[in-house]
Amino acid sequence: MLNIFNSTPEEVGIPSSAILHFLDRLKMYHIPMHSVLIMRHDKLAAECNFAPCTSNMPHRMFSISKSMTALAIGRLADEGKLSLDDPILSFFPQYATEHTHPWISSMTIRHLLMMRTCHADATYKPGTTKDWVGSFFLTPPSHKPGTVFHYDTSASHTLCALVENLTGQPMLEYLKDTMLRELGFSENSYIMTDPMGYSMGGSGLVCTAQDLLRLGYLLLHKGNVNGRQLISASYLEQAFSNLTPTAAKAPVYGEGLGYGYFFWRGEHNSFMAYGMGGQFILCFPDADMICVTTADNRTISGGNQLIFNSFYEEIIPYLTDKPIPQTPKSLSEQHLLQKKLNSASLVPVADFWPSITPQFSDIAAFNRQIYLLKPNRAGFTHLSVQWEDTLEGKLIFYKSNESDYTLPFGYRHVIPCRFPGNNLRCAVSGAWLATDTFYIAVHVLDRFICSVQIQLVFGKDDVTVLLRNNENEVFHEYNEHLYGTSVSFC
Repeated sequence: MLNIFNSTPEEVGIPSSAILHFLDRLKMYHIPMHSVLIMRHDKLAAECNFAPCTSNMPHRMFSISKSMTALAIGRLADEGKLSLDDPILSFFPQYATEHTHPWISSMTIRHLLMMRTCHADATYKPGTTKDWVGSFFLTPPSHKPGTVFHYDTSASHTLCALVENLTGQPMLEYLKDTMLRELGFSENSYIMTDPMGYSMGGSGLVCTAQDLLRLGYLLLHKGNVNGRQLISASYLEQAFSNLTPTAAKAPVYGEGLGYGYFFWRGEHNSFMAYGMGGQFILCFPDADMICVTTADNRTISGGNQLIFNSFYEEIIPYLTDKPIPQTPKSLSEQHLLQKKLNSASLVPVADFWPSITPQFSDIAAFNRQIYLLKPNRAGFTHLSVQWEDTLEGKLIFYKSNESDYTLPFGYRHVIPCRFPGNNLRCAVSGAWLATDTFYIAVHVLDRFICSVQIQLVFGKDDVTVLLRNNENEVFHEYNEHLYGTSVSFC
């Protein structure tokens, strides 16, 4: 198993002050970071986990799943089980008909890896499409394959299905057997499945930040771990290279530097595994360095580019080729950095938005009041908010013939808990934005990474509630307005 050794940043040529400035800049941008790990010269120089997140907490990694699929395809190519120039339809003859479009028939595995399919988007829609793989072959094409770049998650999903058909194993188990156990990848990691039972090879990976760091080691060392070549270096060199121009489709600069085989090119001659919301494995061969991040920046405009720029501008320019000598100044900076790493936590909403701290007498009319809700899609019949003291409280939704939906929250800190109704791991905080307006922010930290926002505006005898979420697959009931009138106190 791969052993990861710790060091001070200065031992590997990174000033502690640079990492401090990097973390401060992320905080300035209000990015909800979950973890940051920085490795250089095969040593872990800094690890920051924003409580309640930990480096060993299972976390949805979204499109880093695609990079895992690329590794599995490369390994199968090494074994002679496939060629990258094989037509993908030849492995799924059940979807070939006399009406199959020639562009579908001519697509190769290589086209899929490079995101040069004949589709302009994913061909399936979670929640409505049952046969995700079939949709890839049955959806009419929009353009000739092997030409332009379109980010097509159904391509990676179909290749994952190919891996599972050829190996008879879930893709992640195949990767564990062939390479990931050598890295010390966590055994409780998994990939979510589609309605037909195939692993979601485009978006379903759930693993830890430490797992990503170990995967980054494999990538940076071109597949060689502990003296064993787990996947051919030549395949990885292709996978990390600029095979497909992406500028025409790039929403931010960092996505316009080219694409390999389910890996992105980055600035400073870097390459990366890239997952929605700030899940990154950034590899810098010239600097012999890896940066891993997990986050949920989907509510931050240009959030991915803000993470990139923070690292490129606060750390890259200050790297040295040799260890940085210990001085009173560097030792002081090491101490400050360690203090920050040890105390890092998700930012409570009271520190994020302008808020007030009312007296208990100001909120007495709302505290523990029970409100009868008008009929709503969620089926909530009543709600109540209980402020226990100046530090914590809880929101309670009621449903007929069901357990109460109780959501605790903190004021100057986030409270880890399980989300009522689905038991997903989350962290919650709340704040008074005005004397009549209370706001609750929920960070969901599980197989779904998303946020749920609840704003309550209190009248003399009523309450209006705004429910919002940024995840389409769950929390459907938390995306509407509620209205209730007071009926009693609890």
